[in-house]
Parts: sequence; C-alpha cells; structure tokens
Amino acid sequence: MKNLTSIIFIAFLVGCASNTNNDELGYQGNKKSSPKSPNALQVLESLKSNPSAVFRTQNGWTIINVDNEQEKSIYSFTPESHPAYPSIVKREIVEKDGSIHINMTAKCGATKDVCDKLVQQFVALNDKVRLSMQ
Repeated sequence: MKNLTSIIFIAFLVGCASNTNNDELGYQGNKKSSPKSPNALQVLESLKSNPSAVFRTQNGWTIINVDNEQEKSIYSFTPESHPAYPSIVKREIVEKDGSIHINMTAKCGATKDVCDKLVQQFVALNDKVRLSMQ
C-alpha cells in the first residue's frame, strides 16, 4: 500500500505538469459553497469520515491520500497561515483510453491573484519533479 501511494504521488507530480496561463488554471475561486460544490473546509470534514483517507501534516499543510477502488487522489489543504487559506488542491489519477492521466483541480478561498499564485506554485512544483525524472 505504501509503495502504491508513493508511485501515485510521483505520478501525480509528473503528470500534472502544464503550461497553462492564468485564465486557464482550472480552479474554483472565492465562491459560495453548495451541496454540489463544497468549499475546502467542507471537503476536509468529509474526508475525516473516509476510511481510505490517510492524513499527514507537512510544513503546516494537511495532506490526505485516498487510495481505494473509486478514487486515487492526493488532497493538499493550505495551513491557516497561508494567504490562500482556506484552499485545497486535489490531484487525481484517472485512466482514459488505456493511459494514465492526472487531473489537478483547486478550490481557493482567497482573491484571484492569490489563488493564481497557489495554482502556479503547484504547476511549477510538478514541472520541477517532471524535469528531475527525465
């Protein structure tokens, strides 16, 4: 299980690399939540009851790995001290046409500029890992 989680984590980082511009970063910004679209804190609360969720803290961030039949994801929640708090970046591995793809989405509770920076940091991290793997 630990090896699978490590492989998935590396795959997330490698597969999420992208050259998107600010208008195409693909996240939901400072919007009200609804039952169909919960905010970051509601997602965190719902994951607490997920038996497949493995929680850890890294540099103040709450990182949650979910690895089961329905979902293989890594959730990264900003710490309260982060300018984008409360925000979440989710990286999900999916199979499409026989290939593995990574979907990265974010829900951000801050201004567009702050949220753009958060997403760009994840894209840059993904690019750095992808380059180191080549």
